Amino acid sequence: MINFSDGIKHLYLPKINEVGQNISFGLNHWLSQSSDYFVSSNHPNNDFTIGTYDYFDFLKPYSFDINRLSCASTESLRDIERKNWQAKFIGWNITKFYYSAFFSAHCILKITGNSLANIEQSSINKIRSITSSYGYSYGNLNTGLYCISVNSMSNTFRFHKDPQYDNSHEGLWKYFLHFLVNSQNSIYGQLPQSEAQQVIDKMNELANALKNWNSQSGNWLSKVRNLVNYSQSYGIWFPYKDYIAEYDRLYSFLNLHKENPLTIEIASFAGKDILYFVRTCQLINAISNDLLVDLESKHPNNKSFVKTGIKQFENLYA
Repeated sequence: MINFSDGIKHLYLPKINEVGQNISFGLNHWLSQSSDYFVSSNHPNNDFTIGTYDYFDFLKPYSFDINRLSCASTESLRDIERKNWQAKFIGWNITKFYYSAFFSAHCILKITGNSLANIEQSSINKIRSITSSYGYSYGNLNTGLYCISVNSMSNTFRFHKDPQYDNSHEGLWKYFLHFLVNSQNSIYGQLPQSEAQQVIDKMNELANALKNWNSQSGNWLSKVRNLVNYSQSYGIWFPYKDYIAEYDRLYSFLNLHKENPLTIEIASFAGKDILYFVRTCQLINAISNDLLVDLESKHPNNKSFVKTGIKQFENLYA
């Protein structure tokens, strides 16, 4: 059987599979501390472009952030457990499932060159300092979520805010939904039609889940998380009135993220909100894991950055 990654590996950020294990900081640290990049002149509000002489100067801290997010996802799942003194409690575990998927969605987007990055004040200050020293004029630059567009041919990287994505949760899910929808046509050229259709059908199944309850921004998971956290809905907080019957079934999904994403069925769970929620989160986690395994296998010297991220974490707690 094919893997999900077989259908979208052509979308990987160019040469991300060649990045090795020799860096210990992420994009914000690099932007705020490094002298390995220059800034293009005269950029508008919340929009700037940097360039490097070596493409890998950008890819190395970028890949560190992929590791950071994938480990955060797995740590969130590893922390989900039954507690004897709370025999039917799952409230906070639902939140952990949510954040595991949240981190995995970010990871998938970064691998495929569709990054949303939270740019911090220290990075903004460094960009302003560089442009001022060049004598360039620039518009307002604010912290927040920036889309990153990569041109691997010219070693340039555009950071720009898009108002529809400039929200830590709803923006992420809308961006992820757009990725699922907009990537599909290109898959037909990568695989035989029947195999391409398997990948596309799974993407549509996931997109439909993200749009549940007429959530056209793709933020259904966030809506459920908010109901659980802030309204204590679904009877999953004491006295556990409504959800006892599904308790054991929910925990049977805990290792779904280790399976081939193409085998994880979620559509039949629509209407069973918490079960649908957990399986959708786990499908996203499984896709992220599948891409990371594929990336690791494609390093030319078997020294992929993935080995110092999720693989190192898994070996530590094996």
